[in-house]
Amino acid sequence: MRAGIRLDFRRKYRELVLLGALVAGATLAVVTNGRVELVDGIFYDVALALAPSRVPAAPSRVAIIAIDERSLASKLLESTPRVFFSPYYAELLKGLYQAGATAVGFDVIFNYAASRFGAIERSYDDPLLAELAQHRDSVVLARTASTTVAEPYVAAVFDPVADSGREEPRAIAYSELVPSEDGVQRWVFPEYLASDGTKLPTLASRLAEIAGNRGLTEAFLLAPAAPLESIPTYAFSDVMECMRTHPNAIKSAFAGKVVLIGSNLAEEDRKRAPDRFLHWPTQAPSADVAGTCHLVALGPSAPESDSVPGVHIHAAAIDSLLSGTGVTLVPTPVRVMVSTAAAVVCSAFGLFLSPIIAVGALVGFLAVLFFASVGIVTSGHWLPIAVPGVAALMALLGGQLARFLAEDRRRKRLESAFGCYLAPAIVSKLADADADLQLGGEEREITVMFADLSNFTTISDTMGPAELMELTNKYFKVIVDVIDEMGGYVDKFIGDSVMALWGAPAAVSNPQACALQSALLIKQRVQQLKSHGAGKDLAGFDVKVGISSGRAIVGNVGAPRRLSYTALGATVNLAARLENVCSTFGCTIVVDAATMAALPDRYLFCELDAVALKGKRNPVAVYEAIAPIEIATPEQHDYVARYQAALQCYRTGHPNRAAELWLELVATSHRGSGVSPPSIMAHRARAGEPVLTTLAIG
Repeated sequence: MRAGIRLDFRRKYRELVLLGALVAGATLAVVTNGRVELVDGIFYDVALALAPSRVPAAPSRVAIIAIDERSLASKLLESTPRVFFSPYYAELLKGLYQAGATAVGFDVIFNYAASRFGAIERSYDDPLLAELAQHRDSVVLARTASTTVAEPYVAAVFDPVADSGREEPRAIAYSELVPSEDGVQRWVFPEYLASDGTKLPTLASRLAEIAGNRGLTEAFLLAPAAPLESIPTYAFSDVMECMRTHPNAIKSAFAGKVVLIGSNLAEEDRKRAPDRFLHWPTQAPSADVAGTCHLVALGPSAPESDSVPGVHIHAAAIDSLLSGTGVTLVPTPVRVMVSTAAAVVCSAFGLFLSPIIAVGALVGFLAVLFFASVGIVTSGHWLPIAVPGVAALMALLGGQLARFLAEDRRRKRLESAFGCYLAPAIVSKLADADADLQLGGEEREITVMFADLSNFTTISDTMGPAELMELTNKYFKVIVDVIDEMGGYVDKFIGDSVMALWGAPAAVSNPQACALQSALLIKQRVQQLKSHGAGKDLAGFDVKVGISSGRAIVGNVGAPRRLSYTALGATVNLAARLENVCSTFGCTIVVDAATMAALPDRYLFCELDAVALKGKRNPVAVYEAIAPIEIATPEQHDYVARYQAALQCYRTGHPNRAAELWLELVATSHRGSGVSPPSIMAHRARAGEPVLTTLAIG
């Protein structure tokens, strides 16, 4: 019944862990909206480089005219400050529209007018203003939240019909770019959200709208297939020269395209982009196929920099809006489901796998998750993996922690269970051992005890099985409790006997003292049990103990799959025989000479005789343990002295005198008239047995 309850508990504990992982994964995804931009951004940039089949299907529909260092140093512009470029812009606009450009955007803020300078003619900007007015439906001027367009330019692009009631003409849009948390410009927002909540058109969305945008209308991620500066980019001075000398080259480069005009100087308006891991095309596109002028696409503006000009961000955004190649996040429910699934799967890894295998499974799972997100980039979607990854890691750790706690609980339960068979301290030592259990043993110096229930056979004939078992268990509890207290190892139960070891498997200091003290405590506690009226049957038995010390083989015996830790050898056999000596002499505790010799100053011993034991060639001296010397009474000291005097007479050839002394000792001893060492020895002396005759005890 208990096993079934424990099994149910373990199964429920696993279910609770998995349920907790599910809830935690879902909660984490909801709280974070399924992504951590600072981490996911890096994975996204790598995914762009790894995603298959990302070669552009069609040429870019956007071109850039760059105000670069070479243009500013050209003969055309070197003597003209940039604030006075309006005549060149006018010429540029006229030539681009004649070449068939779809729309033109200025990533240059016209927050000034040349007429504000007194030395400049008031009509200086008129050509540009006229061109802007003429093409107000297909031109866009940039501004920012803090920098506005000068009034003359606003008036030039204002459409009395289309812009009626509007605060600004539709030809003016915002060029703000909002980077991700790591400073990389990945996100494109079709509308700029002002501080007051107003949604304002962006430069890219307005130009894409003019060019007939049918693509994305929500925020999306840039997904370039090549570095952003590989978008066809031409030097301002080259374009101006070709307009004047080879207009067909201009038409080839800009017909049907959205054209952006802006700076690509290394020190101006540069942004980090998600193209850091992408490779340049093998050949840069060129509009000057015939070589009629120098209209050749530029390369990187700052090869050593990790940033790109802001105008290229706008160009990439327009291209994505027109081609629909931007990448959107997978829906929120999908992100929640993936995070939840990652938590559940990896919590299972933690619950059912070992730590090393679980970590390997986690790495494999995250790799699969990442390459799955790489694969779906080509379909225009992005699955952020930071939150699922964190959920997976936390779930794995949670599963491993739960597994550890469960295993620790199981280990403690097993230790507790085996503690009913072995001493708890020994169980702990064995559980912490590094070596595997194997058959075999080693020779050690140990002390062995055999403790037996006196009159057990007689009592068992008068009792039922249940009562006998109860009686035996009370006896065993007394013995085992004492052995555990004294650091001993209960080797086995043999019928009504207990075999115990000191010095194996765990080492103890002075095993002889521990064993003898255990024997005395056992004797004392059995007497206490009897004196408290534990039962009429219990009052009829006592305990007898045999103790020997010496070398023995200790270790695992049995079969490879069925081991028993025990001790073998002459020392063990001697202890078993000494337990029988107790019955012969009518005493409680008998020890061998080795045990007595180890404790001569701590305990009072009485040599009983030299006895012949089964398996021993020569007689073996045996000793009765009386009491610790520090608490031994004068009567006990007197008893030992008188017994030893009688034994000396017996051994020196005066059996009659020895018998008289032993009988006197019987009469005056507190042991009473029953079987006792003096009575046994007096009987031997009266029988006239030879001095060297010993008891044969099997």
